[in-house]
Amino acid sequence: MKWKRDTESAVEQGKYAYDKPGSKNTLAELIDRYIEKERKFKQKGQAFISEFLEPHGANITEKMSKNLVIIHEVLDKENVDISSVSYDGTNFYTFIDTFNTRCSLAKRGKNKQGRSNLRQVSYVLFCSADGHIPLHYEIYDGNRNDVQNFPNALEGFKQLFEKKITSELLQKMTLVFDKGNNAPDNFEMIDTMQLHFLKK
Repeated sequence: MKWKRDTESAVEQGKYAYDKPGSKNTLAELIDRYIEKERKFKQKGQAFISEFLEPHGANITEKMSKNLVIIHEVLDKENVDISSVSYDGTNFYTFIDTFNTRCSLAKRGKNKQGRSNLRQVSYVLFCSADGHIPLHYEIYDGNRNDVQNFPNALEGFKQLFEKKITSELLQKMTLVFDKGNNAPDNFEMIDTMQLHFLKK
């Protein structure tokens, strides 16, 4: 407001310099700096996501093996009941560029946040009903739906906890999942594994 009053006063007194030189490139330079800053930030973010998710074979498998040892120790120490297990999957969108080939997991699919125009990553999580303890997770391609990935995830869970699933536990073990995983082949697999199930 002071600048406005001073300018109006200078105009009224005939002291305002209309031809006062100024920077002609201020706005252009500001835009260029903004674009350069955003470009560097985007590249840094894409590199971080790519390094975190790729390669999703050996590295993640190795981490899962180490985590499994910890999970088993916790289950034994705290006497956690795993007779009832919840299973659910979701996805998250990323800003990984279309031409970024470093991350093969991020692909376009039906995004649950409504951002199907962006590349996404999908994952599932198994949790115990007792204490809601994470037991197993799996990251997979963003263009695979829940029904398609259900058998792989369930088989992975079975292999990881096969030694803990005794015949006594198996008689009452129940898997809870939503209708997005409903498919004849999936129910057949559950029957083959002799699991009880609840679906929403």
